Amino acid sequence: MSIMVISESAKAAASAFTCVTRAQAAGQTLLWKVCDGVDGATACLRSSRQEGADLVLLDMDVPAEGDPLSDALARLEVPFIEVHDRDDAMTHPALVTVVVPGDRVAGVNMALSIALRYLADPARMAA
Repeated sequence: MSIMVISESAKAAASAFTCVTRAQAAGQTLLWKVCDGVDGATACLRSSRQEGADLVLLDMDVPAEGDPLSDALARLEVPFIEVHDRDDAMTHPALVTVVVPGDRVAGVNMALSIALRYLADPARMAA
């Protein structure tokens, strides 16, 4: 199983090593993608299933209303956790939204903890 992290910031990727280590310790693979804006994130979302992602962590602080990112999220075949609060009503809501004001790294770490617990839950696999 694997988790794809889609981030807009190379600064957030600085914590990637710690996150990769945590994921590996839990038996998961972590794919970290740094995207330049909505177009890059949309491309990553569209390719997430083909790249083997079972869950996506979305760390993109961009408005979703009326943009291609909303459309890509609506078509996403795997659950996702959002690291920013988007106030719009999406057709494919996030599994959970994690917001830690002023501390993006803490938000990603908390989202990763939730993702690892979710993927480890055998009851989820039975559904």
